Amino acid sequence: MKWGGAAMGADPSIGVVDPFNRLWAAPNVLVVDGACWPTSAWQSPTLTMMAITRRACLQALRSRGG
Repeated sequence: MKWGGAAMGADPSIGVVDPFNRLWAAPNVLVVDGACWPTSAWQSPTLTMMAITRRACLQALRSRGG
């Protein structure tokens, strides 16, 4: 199964989102679904998506002093 479209990368030359799922071009936008994954395993990715979403949201709150 193919995923992707918003690859995660350490810098904008190799990815669309940073390690905290913020768009490099628009850091106020979070990508918290399977778009940041190149592929998926055979298992349901729901819990992984939830964990990625939680991590991205916690980082967003921390960056705003919350």
